[in-house]
Amino acid sequence: MTATMTRTVNDLHQDAPAVVPHLVVTPAAEAIAWYERALGFELVHCLNMPGAETVMHACMTYRGMPLFLADEFPMPRCPKSPRALGGTTLTIHLHAP
Repeated sequence: MTATMTRTVNDLHQDAPAVVPHLVVTPAAEAIAWYERALGFELVHCLNMPGAETVMHACMTYRGMPLFLADEFPMPRCPKSPRALGGTTLTIHLHAP
């Protein structure tokens, strides 16, 4: 999965709001494609695990607002997807100056 960089990652983080939602979804690549197609999100960047399709971190924007996404990882203390927990999950990133 590749993204056309309209802004650099540093620009996005510098201009980012103080709070950014971060979704853990499985499979993240399918969610990214759906958010682009159905909701009009734009993929800014996507970092995959080396040699795999697993998304370590992706950043999408909608009307200039960022959304972070990642696949679920089966390691202790890693956030779980709604599928694994049987409910809704959301992580919030707080950007401090």
